[in-house]
Parts: sequence; C-alpha cells; structure tokens
Amino acid sequence: ARGIKGISKWREEFVYKSEEQRKNSESLDKNNSYRASFYGIFKDITKEGTGKRKLSVWLNQIFTILDKGNAYERMAEMAEELREEGLIGEAMEYEGVYNKVIELFDDLTDLMGDEDYSIKELSDILKVGFSEIRVGVLPQKVDSLLVGDMQRTRLKEIKELFILGVNDGNIPK
Repeated sequence: ARGIKGISKWREEFVYKSEEQRKNSESLDKNNSYRASFYGIFKDITKEGTGKRKLSVWLNQIFTILDKGNAYERMAEMAEELREEGLIGEAMEYEGVYNKVIELFDDLTDLMGDEDYSIKELSDILKVGFSEIRVGVLPQKVDSLLVGDMQRTRLKEIKELFILGVNDGNIPK
C-alpha cells in the first residue's frame, strides 16, 4: 500500500506526498516509528538478498524475526486476554500455535535443511506446512454436568439423564 514495495523503501523515512495524505493519515512520527521497528527486525534477512540459500538458514532467520518481535510473549498476552474474556478454547489455540510453528521449523530443518531454496520455494514450503498445522484443543463441555428444569432445558445427544424428584408417575416441572 502507498507505493511501498521492497525493503529499500523501508530504509527511508516516510514523507507525505500531498496535503491530502497529511490530513487523512495517522501521525507520520508514529508511522516512522513502526517503519523503524519493522526495518530493524527485517534488515538482517534482506542483507543476503532473496537468492537461494539453505532452508535451515532461511528458517533460522525467520525464527530470529519471531524472537526479535517477541512473538511468543505477544501470543501469550493475547491468549491471556482471550482467557479473561472467557474464550478458553481460543486461548488454548493461541498458546499452542507458536510451539506448532517451531515444531514445523524443526521438522523442515531435519528433513530438508541442507538444500538450497529460493524465497518463492520457501514461501511454497511454508504455505503447505502451515496449512497442515492442527492445534488440538479439548472440547470445553466434555464430562460436564448440566442442571436445569424440564421446561427450559434443551439437550442433544444425551448419554445419561437423571431426573430428581420423580415418584409413581409424578414428574416435576
């Protein structure tokens, strides 16, 4: 967006090209702060260009980016926020994703780490790997107990049903 293509544009400070951009855009200082952070993280991976290199080198550089960007800590913070909102299943997914990505990197390094790949080939490999990641989360209602009355409670697939207060044809409401 905004004509920013390639890493070279990220080296330079952003400037407004028109008065309209100045009016309709966020603070330039804030954007330049983000730009500097982004470039600081990605500049090392771009030093060697986008030519072929060993898969293990690519993955190590990506891991470094994740580490510099505090990805693990950010995922943990998001998981905690979800947990506080009562979204336990989603929180557990966030907690598991980072480890699954690192497992994928380890597996790829073991299998194909010594072979050279272009950035396009790396992208294709990672797309396939990421599409195969599954984060297992236990269902939240396994082995649960529901207490309710006969008029309001609607249940599906009941394994066991206990009705309290039943005697000689008298079923409580």
